[in-house]
Amino acid sequence: MDTKTNPIEGMLGYPWYAVRVAPGQERAVADALAANGVPAIAPVYYRWVLKNRHTYKKRLRIFPLVPGYIFAGVEDWGAVNGVRGVLGAVGIDGEPIRIPYMELADFLTAHHEADLRPRPGIPLKRGDDVEVREHMLTGQWDSISGKIDRVHGKRAKVLANFFGSQILMDVLVDDLVKVAPGARSG
Repeated sequence: MDTKTNPIEGMLGYPWYAVRVAPGQERAVADALAANGVPAIAPVYYRWVLKNRHTYKKRLRIFPLVPGYIFAGVEDWGAVNGVRGVLGAVGIDGEPIRIPYMELADFLTAHHEADLRPRPGIPLKRGDDVEVREHMLTGQWDSISGKIDRVHGKRAKVLANFFGSQILMDVLVDDLVKVAPGARSG
């Protein structure tokens, strides 16, 4: 099933299950099931990742929203079990558990892949409150907050609050999220 237009289009009328698949094979298995006439959804999200550790160049990568699982509208398990990459269904004592249609529809609507694409950058100026995400210093923390010192092209200098002191960080503008004044966590 194509989730690019509407993730829940055509879902009604099928008993839906979570199917366990081989690691990294979510989209391939969903495509194979769809070719066999079984509607299948492999929800994904998009994320900017560094091309290599020596440059700041990034590329947009696709990752599974639920790694190792897809959702399939299964009426005949014979059509599913013969597909390469299918490891089984989520269930209890070998009996697959059906996912209620409304719960699956709500989950897919909330995580529709169009909503998970990175947004184009918001214009930033000196003094704007921001949070730094996806930077080597964020590490185990969700984000580091600070103020824009200056912006030059795709890069920005951020005066960040870090362990009670302020440091000047050089970051990509794509890694910044503008926050309301006074709403910063640091």
